[in-house]
Amino acid sequence: MASLPFGSNLEDDLPMMQMEPAVINEPALAKKGIGVIAQYSKRVEIVLEDNDGIPPTGQFFGHNGNGFMLKPGVKAIVPLELIDILNNAIYDAPDVDPTTRQIVGYRPRLRFPYRITNPNPTLPAAT
Repeated sequence: MASLPFGSNLEDDLPMMQMEPAVINEPALAKKGIGVIAQYSKRVEIVLEDNDGIPPTGQFFGHNGNGFMLKPGVKAIVPLELIDILNNAIYDAPDVDPTTRQIVGYRPRLRFPYRITNPNPTLPAAT
């Protein structure tokens, strides 16, 4: 058998590593019965518009380890930080000349368009 330039690890008798199962500690807020959205001080109620880029099950957004699943056409109370994420998610849409049907340029558009339905929502009571 030819020797490999960096050696071989097939003949090593190293013991298999024992891995402990991961323990997930719940945040203190969840133990108190307070939802993720309650820890944000400023919130708005929005409706995500229907979009071909959003699956019917919804679109996941995350902020500082907190996840939000937004479904198109369903009202949701979200923090202002999530509005910043939606505003910064843009793409360049082609600008088509109607007479020649050729692309003459590109313009920025929101990837996830939304409507603000209530700028000062009240949260439901924690159960």
